[in-house]
Amino acid sequence: IRHLVDEYGAETIFFTDDNFGAEPEWLGEFTSLMKNEFKFGEIEYVASTRIDAIDPSMLEDLYKSGLRTAFHGIESGSPRSWKTLGKNFDPKITRQYIVELVREEVENGIFSKCSFMVGFPNETEEDLDETLSLCRELAALGSNFSLQILAPNEGTALFENFRNIIESFDLYK
Repeated sequence: IRHLVDEYGAETIFFTDDNFGAEPEWLGEFTSLMKNEFKFGEIEYVASTRIDAIDPSMLEDLYKSGLRTAFHGIESGSPRSWKTLGKNFDPKITRQYIVELVREEVENGIFSKCSFMVGFPNETEEDLDETLSLCRELAALGSNFSLQILAPNEGTALFENFRNIIESFDLYK
């Protein structure tokens, strides 16, 4: 990161690892190194991270280390759908936890962008209503969200779960 800042004038780094921050000890070391290496505001970063990888107690430290945007793949507002999708969230992850985390991110100067999927085979109207309701609630807090139609990649567990109703598709053709 130092090389990119000094040699190329980088102002923002985007970490696309969906598990950024999954190991709290590593994340603590990372934020400490960032704060020691760079003056506040010298470099900012964006990270994709699971909603259960960020602890609210870390938000101030993350902000001071340069985190300005957190992308969260929440996927649904329905706990039933989380199970279907194989999210394997820790039991502490509830709708209320998500709302509070996003509220605290926004309050700590971190822009929160949440991603959701719709249109999976066993999704009910109630599941969809829970998702849209959560999107509205997060937007009211100052978060941003995106909705995508489910398109699982061949070879993933999700694709295999719905193999009988999903057609293989070559993305390169």
